[in-house]
Amino acid sequence: MSVTLEINQYPNENEIEDEADCVCDNNHVTYQAMRYGSYGSIVSIANSMSHQHDAIEYERAPPWKNAVMRMPALIVTFCIELIPCFVVSKGADELSEAGLISEALVHKMTGFINIVAALSGNVGLQCSTVVVRAISHRIITRQNWMPAYRKEVLSAICLAISFGILTGLFALAYSQSFRLSICITLAQFIAMIIAGISGTLGPIIFKIFLKRDPGLWAGPMETAIQDIAGSMCLFYLSYVMLKWVLPMHWS
Repeated sequence: MSVTLEINQYPNENEIEDEADCVCDNNHVTYQAMRYGSYGSIVSIANSMSHQHDAIEYERAPPWKNAVMRMPALIVTFCIELIPCFVVSKGADELSEAGLISEALVHKMTGFINIVAALSGNVGLQCSTVVVRAISHRIITRQNWMPAYRKEVLSAICLAISFGILTGLFALAYSQSFRLSICITLAQFIAMIIAGISGTLGPIIFKIFLKRDPGLWAGPMETAIQDIAGSMCLFYLSYVMLKWVLPMHWS
């Protein structure tokens, strides 16, 4: 693949500050940029040939081939999702058998798994989308991914604090149980932080380090990780908190 560009917008050659040309094969990046003085602009061509190659390959493939390309990530997701399936059923039984909270509150806690998983999953999806966009524009590279990672995780922490409190207040109003609301607040907080970490690292690992399409792998893996994090935080963290930290008379 070759790209030709003609630039006629700078006044003269003396105003060119620097010029960088780098041409690589189709597995890497073809990049050509010129920077001019105060009257000019930066021109980038084909910032990431690898992202274009993934998109073109997917568009040109027949439907059955696209389905086959997406199957590995879904199979891995199916296997991982078996974990929260057992966690929810076993965790609810253990809370009831231990007598830490009433059976009615166990049922209400189980209902909150959807809220915890959905909010944390959306945080992870937001982080993943932002990072994929930044990678496609070469804002995030192998050399500078760490500052972007820290920034997204800090954003996730801010969201976790806000929505942890919001979810806990709703749980308190709904269940009339202070102990249950504390457990759900902590579960939401931790699950959203995990979402920020996994949602940010997913595209970086798959695209920058493993050279895989983050659109096919990061999304399904993020969903699976958040279901595990949400269910385990909600039930097993609640078990520890209710048994060792929150006494019964706080109900």
